[in-house]
Amino acid sequence: MSTMWQGCLAHTDYFVMRSSGGHDYGIWVTTPPNYDPAAAQAPVVYVLDGNWTVGMTAPLIVTQLDPLQPIQPYVQVSVGYAGKEAERWEELRNRDLVPPANPSRRSTSTWWRRGWNQV
Repeated sequence: MSTMWQGCLAHTDYFVMRSSGGHDYGIWVTTPPNYDPAAAQAPVVYVLDGNWTVGMTAPLIVTQLDPLQPIQPYVQVSVGYAGKEAERWEELRNRDLVPPANPSRRSTSTWWRRGWNQV
């Protein structure tokens, strides 16, 4: 994983978690502005494809401060890949999210090259 998103998204902490299967995952936890977990609990929204989406979705947490469109505070947990594996996220997401017997378990990058209607 690139260190690009580490430390540059407001209210966001990044860490690596190793699964019981030995795979490393990048985890970004974004909390609402002025969030104090001791004072109030907030629902959690899990976002997959964190390597690709965290830069677009984490900054939206500040919209919770908009007085004209109040949004219930939430904590966002983005899950992606860590280390060198992050470069292969398209292939790995199929390993993790598509059942083994499904023929569409091939890499989505193959789909992009060949066209969705030709798979």
